[in-house]
Amino acid sequence: MILCRCPFLASARSRTCSLSTVAVAAAVRRGDLTGAEEAFASTPRKTTATYNCLLAGYARALGRLADARHLFDRIPTPDAVSYNTLLSCHFASGDADGARRLFASMPVRDVASWNTMVSGLSKSGAVEEAKAVFLAMPVRNSVSWNAMVSGFACSRDMSAAEEWFRNAPEKGDAVLWTAMVSGYMDIGNVVKAIEYFEAMPVRNLVSWNAVVAGYVKNSHADDALRLFRTMVREANVQPNASTLSSVLLGCSNLSALGFGKQIHQWCMKLPLSRNLTVGTSLLYLIHEKLGQLAERMKAMGYVPDLDFVLHDVDETLKVQMLMRHSEKLAISFGLISTAPGMTLRIFKNLRVCGDCHNAAKVISKIEDREIILRDTTRFHHFRGGHCSCGDYW
Repeated sequence: MILCRCPFLASARSRTCSLSTVAVAAAVRRGDLTGAEEAFASTPRKTTATYNCLLAGYARALGRLADARHLFDRIPTPDAVSYNTLLSCHFASGDADGARRLFASMPVRDVASWNTMVSGLSKSGAVEEAKAVFLAMPVRNSVSWNAMVSGFACSRDMSAAEEWFRNAPEKGDAVLWTAMVSGYMDIGNVVKAIEYFEAMPVRNLVSWNAVVAGYVKNSHADDALRLFRTMVREANVQPNASTLSSVLLGCSNLSALGFGKQIHQWCMKLPLSRNLTVGTSLLYLIHEKLGQLAERMKAMGYVPDLDFVLHDVDETLKVQMLMRHSEKLAISFGLISTAPGMTLRIFKNLRVCGDCHNAAKVISKIEDREIILRDTTRFHHFRGGHCSCGDYW
């Protein structure tokens, strides 16, 4: 019997394996860990690269260290990438001790292994230990220096960060400069942070985000909005969820709800509307709008009906609780999400409370809007301070 190897079949198997690995990697990149696991499970012949792709997904996800360890133990021949990815996963899960043990047991360490250790230790607050690892490195690169500068900046030791920044052999990396910007913003030295930002040879999205977020954090919301406009219109940098959440928070701090509405509508057009950070910032905007409405309603004679608060708390807290009723939150959200004059349609699965009914009448007059509210009893058409139900429902 003659056995012969068909190169075409071997090539086909290789292509199938590569495509399966690409499918796992693509799912990880878009944040679909379930899809990555399904693609991994359906891969007939898994290579080390296939394992590494799913391992990277676990490293990105919080709380998946046990899954990462289990997967790592199944790799027939783990390579340096496998070890480095698991090392990152330990640090991402807050298990610095586990990372130390893994690093000590690694058969071979490359520069990425050392950098992961330096970066992980510095971010976890063990900056002096990170420094010792850095000094023990056989070979260093720009990532090594970036990790040390970032570590000292995160620990707010800006004098040490300055020293390491000056000694860095390469200063063309945006990460290095951004670390200094963030560090000075964190300690409230906005002037120094802007000096570094303006001196940066190259800026990326993270650099812009650091300054926008820093401005908001230091109560310079107007500067944050000004820089955001410059970023989008002049620098032509596309914002991400981090940028927009900072800007929305700045709008709520400044009561710049008109601009905040524009940002919110922008979020709805981008794949960011379900982002948790953006959503939280939108909540700030909703409550800021409610605060403005409360002041204007009070000026028009609205008095909260405290009988609709069933909790035994003081009157101040009762007023706050009334302003957080779902009808008012929905109206506020509608006002910041739609164009002026547009009718708001709100559906509620319970009977509208009397205080929210009174508030909706006043808001319809203040905002010159028709508000249609459907509860379990009827449709309420609020317009010009009146309701179609004649206050009987």
